[in-house]
Amino acid sequence: MKKKLVGCICLAAVVSLTCAVTAACAKTSVPTAAARNSQVVPSGKTSSSAGMDSNEKVFKEEGFTDSDRRDAAKLSGQPSAKNVSAESNKELIFDKMLNTGEFYKTVTGKYRRVCKYPNQDYTVEYQVVNGPAHLSFEICKEAGNAQTVSYFDGSSSRTMAINDQIRATNSGQAAMVHNFPANPDAEKLDFVPLIKSTSRIKKDSSGINTYYYRQDLNMLYYSRECLTPQEMAFGYLSNFKTWKIVGEQTIAKRNCCQIQGTLSGEYAKKLHTDSYTLWVDSETGFLLKYKNYDQNGRETDSLETLQISVNPNLQPAELESAAKKYMP
Repeated sequence: MKKKLVGCICLAAVVSLTCAVTAACAKTSVPTAAARNSQVVPSGKTSSSAGMDSNEKVFKEEGFTDSDRRDAAKLSGQPSAKNVSAESNKELIFDKMLNTGEFYKTVTGKYRRVCKYPNQDYTVEYQVVNGPAHLSFEICKEAGNAQTVSYFDGSSSRTMAINDQIRATNSGQAAMVHNFPANPDAEKLDFVPLIKSTSRIKKDSSGINTYYYRQDLNMLYYSRECLTPQEMAFGYLSNFKTWKIVGEQTIAKRNCCQIQGTLSGEYAKKLHTDSYTLWVDSETGFLLKYKNYDQNGRETDSLETLQISVNPNLQPAELESAAKKYMP
């Protein structure tokens, strides 16, 4: 099986999404899959019994040893401000981007994404409650009047397309894009947090890299490209030799590590990207801003957070109220 490479996220792929990841964890041969249409497949080895014992069992069945075990306490801090460019900070940033769910309880925000291939320009607003109940509400606004709304109420994720034409042909109602149930045992069965970040990439029997993804318990539809940037972390930062931390910068009032790096080969060609700059939130691992450039230095893709509030007093009723404005 050849290694699959996916280019820029295409919003048109949203409406053709036909499957959801309902396993507790997943592994895939796609390092930087499109966040909403990635071909992520269940590992197939998840035990039917929940709890730490089953997680340990799967950890070993997947071929991991104690040397692959993640020390979450050691990685709970922030990159050293005194020497932010130090190599020792790379694993810390990489780990945070792959495990953002451990570093916040609630978050609200807004960002803009501009992608040249294909030509897209959209803004996403989000509200997320990250436990003990997991809830999320997102609204994506494209150029013109097209909008897509996604709401996860803890049991199922519903996404609806909204614009004037759809309302006219559906008696004023939005058109359902998908309705996926959540796996109630997802959090209990997720063994991936046991694996240290640098061990979450393994070669299979054919020599192809396999990437271990954590389950998205908040069922994010759009904002995972900002709030759970596992695809970007795997695709851009897994080779520590191709990037460096160049300093710190404030984005939307948040302290970020600024990273510069390069891509090469077929992967760079697929993404129309030869070089890039990332701004990663030092506390949470959120990807608050990035810019991709082609071989001629032209910007091909970008994301920028316009506003964000981490751990605000966000109540589940607020998300439900927001969703009711758009969904029946």
